[in-house]
Amino acid sequence: KGDEKPVAPAVMFNGPNISPVEDRNAVCAGCHDDGLQKAWKGSQHNTAQVACTNCHTVHAAKDPTLVKDTQPQTCFTCHAQQRAESFLFSHHPVREGKIVCADCHNPHGSRGPKLLKELTLNQTCFNCHADKRGPLLFEHEPVREDCSLCHTSHGSMEARLLKQRVPFLCVSCHTNVGGPLSSSSGMTAGGQTLVLGNFGRNGSNASHGGTRGCMNCHVQIHGSNSPVGEALIR
Repeated sequence: KGDEKPVAPAVMFNGPNISPVEDRNAVCAGCHDDGLQKAWKGSQHNTAQVACTNCHTVHAAKDPTLVKDTQPQTCFTCHAQQRAESFLFSHHPVREGKIVCADCHNPHGSRGPKLLKELTLNQTCFNCHADKRGPLLFEHEPVREDCSLCHTSHGSMEARLLKQRVPFLCVSCHTNVGGPLSSSSGMTAGGQTLVLGNFGRNGSNASHGGTRGCMNCHVQIHGSNSPVGEALIR
């Protein structure tokens, strides 16, 4: 009557008449419109019809971000593969509580791939691993190109989150170091013949008393600033 405005239809967050995800999220976005959410509309979570209340509670919280559980456990509800990888031999210390998913990812959207907080994977990694950033006098090309060429992100059965055991990872690129590359063949490097099948998880070679491996000589595997470090040996 008169100047009375029509009442907006109620938005239901649960029950048999639950409102569409877009309507529920719009209620939250009415207040939460700061920079953290500015990329939400183009994010994978929005495209997958994830509702704010899938991750957050409204009135009660287990931590300051009103998540339903600890942040990693909330993420692991959907991301089961990453949860499994967190239990592998080598993993980022998420379960230990030293880092959380949001240290690398922005769940509300980002300009980078896979909801990474930075534009590239390398920039994200360098936030913690600053000593690998460079620039270096002699750079290892895969390091400059993409950390994931050698490392996994969430967990691995190999040391240091490597995708393969050394030296098999090394010879996947460095195929000119000698011989057919099989577990029983030898390869020659620096005048030493090394049997690939004898290498342990830490990259050492059992046929030489556990003392010889690629990284036994090439210790600066990410790059070197030494004037004589072209081979990444110092």
